[in-house]
Amino acid sequence: NAELCVEPELVIYNSRPQ
Repeated sequence: NAELCVEPELVIYNSRPQ
């Protein structure tokens, strides 16, 4: 996924369920 390549921080944030 390009999103994962964009910013690892975003990946972790998105990976965490709110």
